[in-house]
Amino acid sequence: MGIRTLFSSYVKKYMTLSFKKLIMVKMRQFQQMKLNKNLIQIFFAGRWAKATDRQRELLLVVAHLDCSDEFKVLEVVEKSKELLDNPFGRNNVNQMLNTLISQGLIFRNRHGKYSFAVPLLDRYIKREYENRV
Repeated sequence: MGIRTLFSSYVKKYMTLSFKKLIMVKMRQFQQMKLNKNLIQIFFAGRWAKATDRQRELLLVVAHLDCSDEFKVLEVVEKSKELLDNPFGRNNVNQMLNTLISQGLIFRNRHGKYSFAVPLLDRYIKREYENRV
């Protein structure tokens, strides 16, 4: 067997193994992505279904805040003036936040500071509204 034949068989074998590994990696990534998407959909959908349309608008406003990891009532009121035709008042936001806390969507961190009760909920909310439009 010549060096050229040996080299070509080695390259063919190596390329086949590399291609198979690449396919396996891509398949695992796709399965993981699909699993993550399904888990997120199942986990968030139940909580999302509990909210009324107006509460969902409030959650959308919160999701669009620059500091959506922790927010204040006043920030929500100001952002709703930018985003909505029918903005929220301070009292409305306070009442709705208390309801959303009892539903498990919002968490009160400390006096006057709130956050989403579930990580990545803001991304889910944005994606839901993008799919509706």
